[in-house]
Amino acid sequence: MVGITYKNKSRTRKSPHFTSFMLEVTSPIHSSARCSKHSQYRAEVGTQLINFMIQQFLSLFISFFLHLEAFVASIQSALAVKAELDGREALAVREKEEFSAALEAASSTMKDELLKAHSEVENLKAEEKFQLLKEKDEMLQALEAKEEELKRATAELETRTNSLTLKLVNMTDTRRGFYHTAFSVDSMLYILGRSRKFEKIWDVLVDVKLKDRSLITPWTVMVVLGRIAKVCSVRQTVESFRKFKKFVPEFDVACFNALLRTLCQEKSMTDARNVYHGMKSKFRPNLQTFNILLSGWKSSEEAEGFFDEMREMGVKPDVVSYNCLVDVYCKNREMDKAYKVVERMRDEDIHADVITYTSIIGGLGLIVQPDKARNILKEMKEYGCYPDVAAYNAGIRNFCIAKRLREAFDLMDEMVNKGLSPNATTYNLFFRIFLWSNDLQSWEIGIFDPF
Repeated sequence: MVGITYKNKSRTRKSPHFTSFMLEVTSPIHSSARCSKHSQYRAEVGTQLINFMIQQFLSLFISFFLHLEAFVASIQSALAVKAELDGREALAVREKEEFSAALEAASSTMKDELLKAHSEVENLKAEEKFQLLKEKDEMLQALEAKEEELKRATAELETRTNSLTLKLVNMTDTRRGFYHTAFSVDSMLYILGRSRKFEKIWDVLVDVKLKDRSLITPWTVMVVLGRIAKVCSVRQTVESFRKFKKFVPEFDVACFNALLRTLCQEKSMTDARNVYHGMKSKFRPNLQTFNILLSGWKSSEEAEGFFDEMREMGVKPDVVSYNCLVDVYCKNREMDKAYKVVERMRDEDIHADVITYTSIIGGLGLIVQPDKARNILKEMKEYGCYPDVAAYNAGIRNFCIAKRLREAFDLMDEMVNKGLSPNATTYNLFFRIFLWSNDLQSWEIGIFDPF
């Protein structure tokens, strides 16, 4: 038997099959019979190889034909779609041309009708506008007439009130057995001051001084100075204050505080502080003096300096003093300093009140931390301080500024559940944010189904 071997790089093995084109025939005896069998075997193998190649070619040809058929079908489908689109486009063009032609044919008639209708509408608008302007003028005239009547009635009432007040003053001066109280004296002086009868005020004070000087109190000083400061200058107010030295039993720091409070309310904090620095050598400022002047500071550095001056003079601050300092820090977004002041209050055994925490809540809103401010509402309860309506309003304001209305409504519901009633400030916060967003209808959504 003829052995067919493959020459490999590492080994040579025998195989009866044709697996390579490089064959090497080895046999110990080279005879013609064996060569004939070998040739016959090679022919059979070649025939098998040719048949295998024909089968592979036919398979590839059939696959190619099927893909070609699918490609042709897709092209035909695309052409059909394009033809349909072209037909629709042509139809649209024809309809447009027909519409344009019809519009041109009817343009003259329609134009006349439109102009006529427009003219009628303009005439109606002009009539309505004229009617509205006429009604507006009538309303304005009626309001002006009512305003004039109100002014006359008010002037007449003030005249009669002043006349009655003067008669009452004269009657009490001559009536035996009648004695004024501090309240009646202050009421008379207030009415005279509102009527700008300042000379009469001093006459009344002279008479009261002669009868019972103890009726003239620091509150009397503030009542009179309040009416004077409203219409007069700071210098005239201070001069009027100096006149009280002749009337008040004790012209002390309480009267000085009345002057400073009046200037803070009717003039400005700057005027009050200037008067304080100019007159503090004549009086010994106390805790109330500094608390009056501490409120309203805008600069934290100036407030700290004033606070230090207070300590240097031996005046120990209380919760009102510290609240003023916390408020200044919070308004200037210096929350770290505000927290340190609260810690100092605790070290000095001064309990922070609801005003302290309300200032902190407002300051956290300025630095856009509404969630932290809400935690303050919970934290303050641990120190025995319960939030009031103003504290809740500060928290609601923070959420409204952040446009987080759902949390704002939740906080208002919490306030109601605590037994606190929302006030005008509460609702104004919501109205303001709705006005900013130009969406007043969201109020109903916010109440019944917030977000």
